[in-house]
Amino acid sequence: MKKEFNEKICIVGSGVGPTIISYILLKKGFKISLVEAGNDVFAKDKKVNFENIGREFLIPETNSIEVGGTTNLWLGGLTPFQKNDFQKDIQEKNNWPLDFDEFNKYTNEALSLLFSFSNSKNLINLENIEEEELNISRNSILSDRNILDFNNIYIPNPIIKCKRVLKFLENKYKNNFKIYRDHVALELIIKNRKVSQLKVGCKDNIIAFKANNFILCAGALETPRLLLNSNIKNKNIGRYLMDHPKGYLSEIKLTNKVKKSSIYGVYFHRRSDLQIKNLFTIKDNVKQKSKLLNHGFFLKPLNFSLYKTLILEKLSFLYNSIHSRKLQRKDFLFLIKNFLYLPLAAYSKYNKRSKSSRLGVYVISEQSPNYNSKVSLSRIKDRWGYPIAQVNWVLKKSDIKNIHKAYEVFKKAFQEENTIFKNERVYDHNFMINSLESAAHHSGTARMSSSQIHGVIDKNCKVFGIDNLFICDTSIFTRSGNANPVLNISIFSLRLSYYLMQILIK
Repeated sequence: MKKEFNEKICIVGSGVGPTIISYILLKKGFKISLVEAGNDVFAKDKKVNFENIGREFLIPETNSIEVGGTTNLWLGGLTPFQKNDFQKDIQEKNNWPLDFDEFNKYTNEALSLLFSFSNSKNLINLENIEEEELNISRNSILSDRNILDFNNIYIPNPIIKCKRVLKFLENKYKNNFKIYRDHVALELIIKNRKVSQLKVGCKDNIIAFKANNFILCAGALETPRLLLNSNIKNKNIGRYLMDHPKGYLSEIKLTNKVKKSSIYGVYFHRRSDLQIKNLFTIKDNVKQKSKLLNHGFFLKPLNFSLYKTLILEKLSFLYNSIHSRKLQRKDFLFLIKNFLYLPLAAYSKYNKRSKSSRLGVYVISEQSPNYNSKVSLSRIKDRWGYPIAQVNWVLKKSDIKNIHKAYEVFKKAFQEENTIFKNERVYDHNFMINSLESAAHHSGTARMSSSQIHGVIDKNCKVFGIDNLFICDTSIFTRSGNANPVLNISIFSLRLSYYLMQILIK
């Protein structure tokens, strides 16, 4: 007789991590309860909030409290960590407790799974895409391959939305899978090295969830809040909050015009539903010699000057996010002040055939781990009497200087072509301090480590000192590199799923 595995698992959160874990484990007969603070529609009046006392994120929304999590906000870029992200740094107190090969062996499976979530069709072999389609274009724009490299960012079409996948799983596995909407995780009750129950706020009541194993996937701002409210003793909880500070640094004046849908912008692969963006990265040997973090650079075709482009992009962002947030007074003032730019914003957004004689140099920077950049507990309490998260995002001066150094290296790669760099805001100290935005890639607040001296979880995502508690979201990142986090957290989710199958099917 076939053996049935009915261990019950409780997952907090409903983003890409919970979606993959549920998808894998439900097929093996596991019973899963998924606790989600939101509902099927984005709520402008959130049940979960945080108090920001540090550096401003400078974008309206960095998380989404609804089924599907932040997949409801993102553009779906998929790119993995690079090998150099896992290199040991003797200056750092903590390094990844696993090597790149151990991580990377799940990459292709994670990509295939994410593409299936997107319902993309006619996809090609990603390992051959560079040779087949991009190599000629790339050769035409790199003036010095000894300095710069490429890192593909893959964008499935349609964009991945985990809400749709979770609803499918909810219908297919009715007896084994339940999504508890409008349920806010408040506190873990721990006895004898195990979580015995999870306290959850529902309407005006507090109820208890029991399970054999608990997995926290609430994100790098909410996961530490839950751990701290549970009085788990570990000095690293909430510490080392990282992001990808980003923004335009300058513009390049071109001799010939380029298309928006080209190797510089979003490249539409002609034999599939795949879109590709090229991220310039600095070669490993150059980074090591110059002691650079793993920054990435986009070259974005600009229809207008850099000044106008910044206005147009903000107008576009306000338009795209108006359904999911309350416009503030400063937003209305910005719209009124720049009302005449709206036709230009529409032209810039929807005219994909337009050609540009300018390229914007746009950085996606790596932030070094900083103990003082943190999530802690606020004095403000939620409706159930628990402290909300207090966020203090700190960017070190050395990180700003590192971006400046990386820009100089990037610029050097184009000197042979006599490329004209203009409006170099990177040399404006006030801009660098005050204008770099969050990429909404919060990470690092429950970092992975080889011991609890420097981290919160081990290489199998298990919380140190607690036998049935796991974490699998961006909070576990030891370093953030320059990569969009979705593919990387998907890889860790696959690893955790297979590890759970091993320990629970004994």
